[in-house]
Amino acid sequence: MKKSSTINTLSGRVQGYIKDGITIFKGVPYASPPIEALRFQPPQEHKGWENILNTTEFGPYAPQGFTVLEEMFGFFENQNEDNCLSLNVWTPDTDNDLRPVMVYIHGGSFIFGGGADIWYGVDGTQLAQKGNVVVVTLNYRLGAFGFLYIEDQIANIGILDQIAALKWIKKNIEKFGGNPNNVTIFGESAGALSALILTSIPLAKNLFHRAIIQSAPIMDTKPTIRSTTKLFQELGIKNGEISALHELNFKKIINAQNKIILNGLEERTQEIMDFRPSIDGKIIPIHPIEAIKRGIGRDIDILIGHNKDEIKLWTGPNPLFQNMKMNEISDFLLWRVGKFGDDKLISDKNLCKKFISIYNHDSINSPVEIYDKIDTDFTFRIPAIRVCEGNSQYNPNTYNYIFTWPSPALEGKYGSCHIMEIPFAFGTLGKTGVEWFYGAGKEAELLNEKMMRTWVSFALNGNPNSDLIPKWKRYNVEDRTSMFIGKEFKSVNAPDDDERILWENVLFNY
Repeated sequence: MKKSSTINTLSGRVQGYIKDGITIFKGVPYASPPIEALRFQPPQEHKGWENILNTTEFGPYAPQGFTVLEEMFGFFENQNEDNCLSLNVWTPDTDNDLRPVMVYIHGGSFIFGGGADIWYGVDGTQLAQKGNVVVVTLNYRLGAFGFLYIEDQIANIGILDQIAALKWIKKNIEKFGGNPNNVTIFGESAGALSALILTSIPLAKNLFHRAIIQSAPIMDTKPTIRSTTKLFQELGIKNGEISALHELNFKKIINAQNKIILNGLEERTQEIMDFRPSIDGKIIPIHPIEAIKRGIGRDIDILIGHNKDEIKLWTGPNPLFQNMKMNEISDFLLWRVGKFGDDKLISDKNLCKKFISIYNHDSINSPVEIYDKIDTDFTFRIPAIRVCEGNSQYNPNTYNYIFTWPSPALEGKYGSCHIMEIPFAFGTLGKTGVEWFYGAGKEAELLNEKMMRTWVSFALNGNPNSDLIPKWKRYNVEDRTSMFIGKEFKSVNAPDDDERILWENVLFNY
């Protein structure tokens, strides 16, 4: 292993290594270990270290629990509360070139994942090599550790971790060859919702300049009171008694969290992300989409989109959905939307029938496909459209995409499902070890190059256009242009507009 030069960060000296022409630093602490009295507390600035810190191995993942995706991709073994607040840097050189910086926030329903999710293709080498950018990935606290909610006491600790990492980057990234005045955050799923939240809150102002938001799920307006209460009950602790939680081994808290999530799945009482960011009036003052509509994120260029068949990640392998009958769609739809608490769609059965009728295209061959399309729109597409509508009023650099590349797995039942786009954005197709899921071949390799170039172009100056793709128009409410990204890049005005109109006056009327 060829060692890198030593970098003097504000916390201390670090030394990484050089591979394939890229200088890499792994497991760099950006905050103090969140243990003992600092558990469930906002991140604190690291006290620093005296000797040179060896940063050639990824730091441990934040403590995390059960996820249904374990069966597909496995379980992250290296978990530790002590040193979980770390980040990783890939840079073409530690010189003075002031390259654009791309900061990735991982997904995982706010209960699992990390900055080294190689199964999803999270590796900054290709972006740094071919895009001449500095790439940063990070860990943040998850589940109960990051998103417990006790009014006026604890909320959104995981979001505060992300802000702490961005502050560290602003202060230190120039020493790694990056430009602190040209920072793009990008994230998928929970990481995308995090990016949207960060775009919309005062605490993150001036820490970044652009946001690429990949498949951000709908954000519940209710705080995570239910899950928090159940956690205390499961642990036999008086509700709100934080000091008692400080004394427990982190694995005991994770086991209780797992039980809450599994019981919710079995009883069909789980919420849309049991542990998640909460609108607390302080850290997150108002709903992010409402904030965007008010122009709070007007200084941030936004590229946002979703995958065409998001929900098939969950319905594709599930016989309960695959064997769905036509007369069962309403029940499933009302159950799903009811988790969000939308009374209008729940109480108006005629409206529910109208939804099914509009979504029942000639191209749709089964009840589950109707359900997939409605739920994908409810959870991902319509929230993205609301962001585009809001931000484009103030900032012309607003772009929308729909990712259409299908997974070859399970005889195509996954379609262009959730998480499919991640390795293409990183340019790591063929390096994840799970090509059976993402696909391979010349078309996939071409998409890999085009999408990576597109993301880098946006990070450079807020414009995703390049000589590799057709002209990508900015989003406005007259044209409603979306770029379809798949076997080809194709610009389409107002796709599926009848369906979009259905959701008006149903969701996001704050």
